[in-house]
Parts: sequence; structure tokens; C-alpha cells
Amino acid sequence: MQESYAPDRVTLTIEVEFDDTSLESKNTSLESKNTSIENENTSLESEGTTQEKIIQIMQNNPQITRQELANMLHLTLYGVKYHLKRLTGNGTIKHIGSTKAGEWIIL
Repeated sequence: MQESYAPDRVTLTIEVEFDDTSLESKNTSLESKNTSIENENTSLESEGTTQEKIIQIMQNNPQITRQELANMLHLTLYGVKYHLKRLTGNGTIKHIGSTKAGEWIIL
């Protein structure tokens, strides 16, 4: 460890040695998790229109919020609101219950 002083700062240099093998296994684990997340996102991105994706998501999670839909589909809240309004307007979906405790029904 080396220390050096200047009137306006202190510099401390530390040399650290560690075992690379444990980091390599952690990196491999993270890479496999990232791959599985990418596969989930790819399946969502590749299947149909935005409205079809919304319906697919609602089938799996009827209590999903607009914010969650926006995050999953990489849309703004206004974009999600637009698609939900079209889907409810044409009778494809309906929201039952309160805003927080309600759920989406696919007709």
C-alpha cells in the first residue's frame, strides 16, 4: 500500500490479489441468466402486434398494471393506454374491479 499527500488531496494506492476462478464461475452464471431473460424478451417481441402481446400477457397475468405492461413491452404509459383503450373499445378486453385490485378479462 502506498500513500502520497498533496495539499488538496490524499492518494491511496492498494494492490489486491484474488483468485480468478470464482469470478469466472459467477460471470458464467450471470451470462446464463441474461440469456434466459433475452430469450423471454425475444419471444415477446417476435409474436404479433402490440395488442396481441398485451392479450397474451393478460392471459398469463390478469392483474397486471399499465406500468408493468409498459415495462414489459418497452412502451410509454400513454402507449399502453392507447392500446388498452382500443382493445376495450372493440370489445376484446374488459377491466373488472377496482384500479388496484381489479383484473383484465379477455372476451
